[in-house]
Amino acid sequence: MKGIFWGILLLLLGAYLLASQFYEVPGIEHLWPVFLVLGGISLFSEFLRNRQEGVLIPATILALLGVFFFLFTLNYYPWEDMDILWPVFILIPGVAFLVMFLACRRWGVFIPAFILLATGGGFLASTTGYVTWINVAKWWPSVIIIAGILLLWGALRGGRHG
Repeated sequence: MKGIFWGILLLLLGAYLLASQFYEVPGIEHLWPVFLVLGGISLFSEFLRNRQEGVLIPATILALLGVFFFLFTLNYYPWEDMDILWPVFILIPGVAFLVMFLACRRWGVFIPAFILLATGGGFLASTTGYVTWINVAKWWPSVIIIAGILLLWGALRGGRHG
């Protein structure tokens, strides 16, 4: 499998260098996130080969960080938008824990996934202007309601009535 990885890497590198001889292509200063994405893909392939669950979180984090940085290096977003999009750095590990949960059905990783996704989503909604903290302050009791629903659901699902 290592031969496949290095073969694909050499194929992509050769294609890039050949294309740069004939066309204007982005330089390495724009393409460095590809190394993060390739690292993530390499770890995902390790999971698929050997079912090593421990590689899922770093694989997801590397791949998503690479994609996120590509948005900046390829000028989809200006680097100045990082002051608005910084909560993505909280969301990415949350997505990684969620991937681990979905792949392995380990409830222990669902809790950090939920916390990171809720926190990152809240901050992103705030920094992008979709939600103001004044509105959040009004709705905080909904967290207690959701906790109650989850406790009831768990108790009824588990057959415990008391």
